[in-house]
Amino acid sequence: MDLDKRLKDMERKLAQKTAAIESNAQQRLRALSRRIDEAVAKIGRIDVQTPAGVQQIELSVPALRSERVDMSRERSVEAVDSIMEAEFDVHGRLGGSMAAYPTTYCESAREYIEPLVADMPVSDSQREGLIQQIEQAAQQGQLPPILQSLGVHIPGVGCFINGWYMAQGAGVSPRELFDSPKGFAQIVTTASHEKWGHGFITELTASGAEKKSVQLGKHHLADQFDVRTVDTPDHARLSEQWEILFFSSQYVEEGYATWIERYLAECIAQRNPNCAEFLRTAPSFSIDAIHAALSNARGGAECAQAIQALFAPSASISFESVHAAMADLVAAVDAMGDAFLHTVGMPGCYAIGFCIVDAIAQRQGPKCIPFAVAAACNIQYGLAQISNHDLRNYVTTHPNLNVNTRLALMMFLSQGTKDDVQGFMGRVRDELGITPPFG
Repeated sequence: MDLDKRLKDMERKLAQKTAAIESNAQQRLRALSRRIDEAVAKIGRIDVQTPAGVQQIELSVPALRSERVDMSRERSVEAVDSIMEAEFDVHGRLGGSMAAYPTTYCESAREYIEPLVADMPVSDSQREGLIQQIEQAAQQGQLPPILQSLGVHIPGVGCFINGWYMAQGAGVSPRELFDSPKGFAQIVTTASHEKWGHGFITELTASGAEKKSVQLGKHHLADQFDVRTVDTPDHARLSEQWEILFFSSQYVEEGYATWIERYLAECIAQRNPNCAEFLRTAPSFSIDAIHAALSNARGGAECAQAIQALFAPSASISFESVHAAMADLVAAVDAMGDAFLHTVGMPGCYAIGFCIVDAIAQRQGPKCIPFAVAAACNIQYGLAQISNHDLRNYVTTHPNLNVNTRLALMMFLSQGTKDDVQGFMGRVRDELGITPPFG
């Protein structure tokens, strides 16, 4: 198969696999831009004040350099990192820090694509041909799905913000977007989702670290671009592993990333009241509102019933009952397809996952949330040795080995003192039998 044919086949497969993500990104970008425009009109000039005990959060930025911009040391991103440490003491409790984890703003399609293909097992000429093909498509207005995302987290590498695509939607240059308060708020929100959402899970949890150790993300990217030079049993095994683990953890992954994005936006807004309306652009969901919307939507009744069964069960709570309810809900959301996205505004793993996380936050306190996620992800499957048949069996028939189920069960944990992380971890261990990531 020549390169042109392979690339065309790649685009077809990507379009099929990422239809929901495309629609979500476009809707989110439009809604975000609209809400920011409304906020700017109300606020006028933004006066940023320094909150006590927290590094000042700047919404204006230095002049953009001509190359890809490492935002890790920009004051706004550093301030978000400072809030995470001040609010949660991530380093003290988990022994690791995300403060130096790279966050990069990309001005062009090439800058965004290059890190995605950098580690693929192909020749330099094939890699360059792939990048040029995508660049040409973008210049002709035919955006490949991979370019229609606001940002991406690459395990072990960093977070990359698609300034080029954001600027396309705003009708300005990437430089102008970066320099504007409106654009930079959008950039910081996306960075929070990618860095302290997906990056946190990959870099600071047991299951994330194990997936990174066997390079599941690398093999998944190779599948997405369909540019392998040779087919091997090992690649097929790892690709299937990625799929198995993705479907058993996606409500935790996307739900937590969406929740922490919103939480950080609120933290910054609370410390800077003059910017509050401007900063509150991150998505937020209520399970009651979702249930009501689906109940009145065509084809949504089954999904609404599944939500009721998970969030307000009539029978006694157990690992098995929550696992079954979670599986039924995922199946009902999948059965709705795009209708769920059009009714709720985001895919189910984002919206309902957010509500699972938020239910725990309401009951136990928000400061427990990163550690609830770390506990849910505190699993090692032995990916280098386990067969895929056994792995699939474990995550589907052993509730205590399913990440989605582990987090959902925490909604029903007995309530203690809010924000008492140590006490919360003790109840997770004693009541649920889940091993916490620390004491």
